[in-house]
Amino acid sequence: MMVRDTKNADFDTLLADMRQKHVERLATGVALVMGSSQVLASEAEVATRSWLKHLTDRDGPFRSDEGGRLLPALTPEKVFKEFRDAALSAFPDNPTDEDILRNSATPDMVRYLLAALSAYDGKVEKLATAFRARRPKPGSPHGVERYAPKILQVGRDAYNRAIGAGQTRDGALAVATDAGFEQCRVSSGWDPDPEDPKQRKRDTQVRAQIRDLFIKEWWG
Repeated sequence: MMVRDTKNADFDTLLADMRQKHVERLATGVALVMGSSQVLASEAEVATRSWLKHLTDRDGPFRSDEGGRLLPALTPEKVFKEFRDAALSAFPDNPTDEDILRNSATPDMVRYLLAALSAYDGKVEKLATAFRARRPKPGSPHGVERYAPKILQVGRDAYNRAIGAGQTRDGALAVATDAGFEQCRVSSGWDPDPEDPKQRKRDTQVRAQIRDLFIKEWWG
């Protein structure tokens, strides 16, 4: 019995030592990342983080021409390509754990991956949208959800103006829905063809989603 207890004690001690070493190695990895985040970051790492920030920003990056005039925002497809190219340059082929831990872009990339996995609804055709590599269609819940803060702001302003002009709640809600739909269209860069029956159906779906959003947010 004494021998068995001694062996158990030795095993517990060994296990505790292994856990302590794991914690120390993890701390070293974190220190490597933190230490290289600014001072030691390579140009490729900086480019990767920059394009990733553009990719995850709500409005995306903007460019100016030689005269300083604002040009249209880059498309998500273009931004994702630039991010991909930068990331492939920032990491070696078949990177080791040390390569991954040392790279200052790693924390941003992990956060991006986790957010994309959280946004993915399991449908293969929506994978690019979850990874921000494609703009959500206004006719999908993702389109309305992504631009919800701005839609709610514009809709509330339109609703208050309509109420102030003497319209009923239902009438003001209809005005707010029209304003919210227009904001969703502008935010998403969607320019529908009014003669296309599929587009008209999508219009109806978007308006219904926006109206439901207003009712839920304003009156619960």
